[in-house]
Amino acid sequence: MADTISSVRSPSNMVTLLGGDIATIWEPYPHQIPPSGDWRTWCIRGGRGSGKTEAAARMVNDHLNEMGARARVGIGAPIIPAARNICMEGESGLYSLFRDSFVTYNRTMSEARHRKGGYVYFTGTEDPDR
Repeated sequence: MADTISSVRSPSNMVTLLGGDIATIWEPYPHQIPPSGDWRTWCIRGGRGSGKTEAAARMVNDHLNEMGARARVGIGAPIIPAARNICMEGESGLYSLFRDSFVTYNRTMSEARHRKGGYVYFTGTEDPDR
């Protein structure tokens, strides 16, 4: 594994994270790097396949690890099934990449609890009064 890691570009601009039991290397594109400074909302705009879901999943997992029980994360998508099926359970979704980081995941209630106590809620925008 070390040979694989060292042979992929320079480590200075790489992000190495654990997804389950498998160490993965991910080099984000510039549009996949969260903005610097003090902010509360990050909107990633891009077309299909631009890496929005994976970038957000990795940033959210970092936030949950850093903030612990104080973390509260809302994940929005056009409709609730998209938030669940893509943002949480999709190939590059939060739960798919970091399943071992969650102690509970309730699809019906649209929520998950991180091992460090943080809370994730996912919702759709089809009903703005929710």
